[in-house]
Amino acid sequence: MSLGYDMVDEETIVFGERDRKTFETEFDANFIFNNKMGITLRARHYWSRVSYDVFYTLLENGELGSTPYKGVDEEGMKLHDDNFNAFNIDLVYTWRFAPESDLIFVWKNSLLDSGNDASLSYLDNIKALSSADRYNNFSLKAVFYIDYLYFKKIKQE
Repeated sequence: MSLGYDMVDEETIVFGERDRKTFETEFDANFIFNNKMGITLRARHYWSRVSYDVFYTLLENGELGSTPYKGVDEEGMKLHDDNFNAFNIDLVYTWRFAPESDLIFVWKNSLLDSGNDASLSYLDNIKALSSADRYNNFSLKAVFYIDYLYFKKIKQE
């Protein structure tokens, strides 16, 4: 257990005993077609959840005191619990088309989900990611090696 704090309104700060758990899973794979081409795949899942149990108020002397605040709304839903998921996939294709010259294609896919239901299991969190916001990023990078001495030699001839 650790202590965390949150704002109830603009003037009220509450502290609470909380249970915080974080899980990280990563999968890496490389496939090399030949000495000039290869693919790298990385998948990562990050899951963090915080569940508050008991709340305290901050007293004038800086200590924590008891409070009637329970941290739930009118329907009994917990207001301060947090459940955050991030799932990323990175795919990198590299082609060396000339000495020290590469063409690199990168695709990054990111799923993000956040809510206040900290009671979900690991598998339920994975299922919830299917309806999460998705972000895709594609990039293409070309790296060329230019031999300065080669051009200097041509100029002298």
